[in-house]
Amino acid sequence: MVYSAIIGTILEAIFGFQYLVDIVIGIFLLVAFGIGIKRGLWRSLWRLIFVILVLALVNVFALGALETFVNEGFWTMTGMAVTINLGGTPEVFTSVQQFVAGISQYAETLGTLSPSSIYADADFLVAFSLALSRTIGWMVVVLATMVVTWLVSGFLWLVLWGPLLKDLKKKKVKFLGGLLGLAQGYVYALVLAISFSPIAAGLGAIQNPAEAPYAAFGAIVPMVANGLRPENSLILSITDPSNPFGFFTALITFEHDSTTYNIGATLVSFVEATDTPQS
Repeated sequence: MVYSAIIGTILEAIFGFQYLVDIVIGIFLLVAFGIGIKRGLWRSLWRLIFVILVLALVNVFALGALETFVNEGFWTMTGMAVTINLGGTPEVFTSVQQFVAGISQYAETLGTLSPSSIYADADFLVAFSLALSRTIGWMVVVLATMVVTWLVSGFLWLVLWGPLLKDLKKKKVKFLGGLLGLAQGYVYALVLAISFSPIAAGLGAIQNPAEAPYAAFGAIVPMVANGLRPENSLILSITDPSNPFGFFTALITFEHDSTTYNIGATLVSFVEATDTPQS
């Protein structure tokens, strides 16, 4: 018990530190700068262009397919299911939509959520679930471009751009390569914040993690989520982390009955409306 209290105090100090997010981002940017120096100007430039191109294409052409896949397709393909104890009854969910609807139904049964609330409206929950799935899918896409597409961009460099720039690539201009690596790292931080911002805000809004429907997250998850919110960062403060330079409105909003909703604000409101009040 004493050790748990000590660990809890330490975690509160760490995730309550004002500059924690900037420290994490700063370390990431230093690594990106080092990689850029190693690769040099031209390969770093190609990598930056490739990353922006992939993310732009997904944002423009693939958001609809992405949200459908995350909502149901991935679960069906993998046979994945999540079991959560709701009021002593284990409930099995096989889609994001089922999970959201299950929490809503539990809160309504418990009397926390009014039947007239928009969060008890089945049609609204469908639109909200798809929007939330889009947000999760975007995070996966960004992480995939950080890991998987190194192979693709590296292959294209070796077979296409490398030979075409044979003479230029000998002049690595390492410092400029480092700056481009830094720019690439900053782009990653910004576009990842688009998804992480609403999810962190939603998890951070949990006030009673001791009881269903959010007991599965425990007390640590809301604390970590609040501590790592992109809005806490000075480095990212040149723009709105949830919608950098206003380029991602289609990603952070959704419509229902001709009304436009912000995903982050709606997720926070949904958690607050369905959370079990503390006694």
